[in-house]
Amino acid sequence: MHAVIFRTHGGPETLEYTEVPTPSPGPGEVLIRVKACSINHLDLWNRQGIPAYRIQLPHISGCDVAGVVEKVGPEVQGLPATMTAGPAGVRVGDRVFIAPGQSCFACEWCQAGQDNRCSSFGVFGAKTPGGYAELTVARASDLIPIPEGVTFEEAAAFPLVFLTAWHMLITRAGLRPGETVLIHAA
Repeated sequence: MHAVIFRTHGGPETLEYTEVPTPSPGPGEVLIRVKACSINHLDLWNRQGIPAYRIQLPHISGCDVAGVVEKVGPEVQGLPATMTAGPAGVRVGDRVFIAPGQSCFACEWCQAGQDNRCSSFGVFGAKTPGGYAELTVARASDLIPIPEGVTFEEAAAFPLVFLTAWHMLITRAGLRPGETVLIHAA
């Protein structure tokens, strides 16, 4: 399959369009045919080389991904690999985007709803290979269906920025149901 990778940190000149091995979904994972992947600032920082993410090179960036479920891996919600359905009714052919925040779901922080404090927290496309490729693998639990009328490009435009906004409003500002928020720029 084709992908855009970088082998060294630096500017856009480090990007290389090349052939890479096709990924295969493991237990609890699905294979996604990428239809759209936006450029997030985190993708730029990773390519430039920031200390917060020690990524293995070569690396495929792409934090914000939308596409179509191509294959369901083994042990997705206990289903045999031959079945075509995964968690919450996810099926081969479904239009989905990938929720980029990744945590363990088991530690005290995750259980308290503060998964961004999880010691294993990371972001899809930074902690893992991302969506600058024809195909990518994601945890089935991270898939969100794309609503009718929303294009792949629109769906790929908001996952990580939503996570940032959610963190600011809920975790940092402590916003609660019934409160009012003033948004002075968008």
